Order: sequence, then structure tokens, then C-alpha cells
Amino acid sequence: MNNEKSALLKTHIAELKSGNTFLGPLAGIVMVFSQFVFSIPIKLLELLFKKWLKEYGIIELYVCICLIIESLTLFFIDENIGWFKWAILIAASYRILDIGQTWVNVHLTASGKSTLPYPVRTLLLTLINYVELIIIFTTLGYVFRTNIIFDPIIESKQASGISTIGTMTSIGSEYSPSSPLGWVLFIPELIMTLLFLLIVINRAVGILPWHGKITKDTKD
Repeated sequence: MNNEKSALLKTHIAELKSGNTFLGPLAGIVMVFSQFVFSIPIKLLELLFKKWLKEYGIIELYVCICLIIESLTLFFIDENIGWFKWAILIAASYRILDIGQTWVNVHLTASGKSTLPYPVRTLLLTLINYVELIIIFTTLGYVFRTNIIFDPIIESKQASGISTIGTMTSIGSEYSPSSPLGWVLFIPELIMTLLFLLIVINRAVGILPWHGKITKDTKD
């Protein structure tokens, strides 16, 4: 954890101990720890490829590796994988939380929005993350189909994909949650869909050529 994050963490802890406020400092502490935990794969890639790639190249490499692994997992996944489906659930949960905290830190916090060097690149990476989420939720829907999580029952990868795309494009789906596990899958899908739409609208408006002029005229 670098000096900046350590100082920020100490500040949040001091605010929490003061007793004047609770939710703000607690959320700040969670965000600092999430950034540290989910930056571990990036740090490992930096150790391996820093000689050839700069900081942003490392991030793009990490996202591409995740996308390839997720795509291969969905493509080669078999009908009878036994306990391995729980390993997939853990890995998928990690990546979903990783994408979620990245979106919040980069797009929704003041520090993230003020330090974006390449808005178009950031938007493209966000779109790739969106594709990742579709693949991840499609995989989860398929591997847990025997738990009867949706009604009607998902019987194939194609059906799971239709269900996921219907949810994450907000056009709706004929498949609805029919068990607690189904809701556990559906609610994160819905949250990430709404977050993605908010981010895309925000970023798309921000890179329009006339946006700066409109903002300036409004301030004047």
C-alpha cells in the first residue's frame, strides 16, 4: 500500500474514531482496502512485464488476460464439472467485484474523474468489462442450472446467454429467478447493468466535441 493510500486510510480511521461521522469514513476505508486487494494481479504483472510495458499497458494486458480466460472457460465448460463450479463462482465473484470497484473508483469518485488521462481509452476498457460481465454471468447461469435457479430452467449455454444479455441490455428476459441462488445472480447483474449505463452516458457526453463549450457557456 503506497504512502498516499496509507495517509488516506489513517485519515478515515481518525474520522471514524472521532465519532462525528460513521458511514463516510467506513466507506472510505472499504474503498482503500478494495483498491489494494484488487491491485494485486496488476502488481504481479508489473513485476513480469514492466520492462516492456508502461502502466496503462499493464492494465490493458490484465483486462485482455481476464477476457481470454473467461471466454475459454465458457467455451470449454462441460455439463458435469462437480465441485469445480464453486471455484468458478469464487473466481467470478472476485472479477465482478474487481470490475465494480474499478468503475466506482475511476468513474464515480472525484479523484478518479479528475485524473483520467485518456477518456476514450477508459470508455473502451469499460465496454470490454461489460463484455466480460456478460460472459461471466452466462457461465454462472449455465454451471448452476442444475440448482434450478431460473424459471424456465436453463438447459444450454445459449439459453444462459440469452438470459444474461436480456438482463444486461435492459430489454428483458423470459427467464426469471426462482430460488435464492437465482436472485444472488440476478441482483448483481441488474446493479452492474445500471452502473454501466450510468457510466457510458456520463463518459459519452464528456467526450462529445461540443460538451466543453456547453459547459463553459453554462458556467459563464
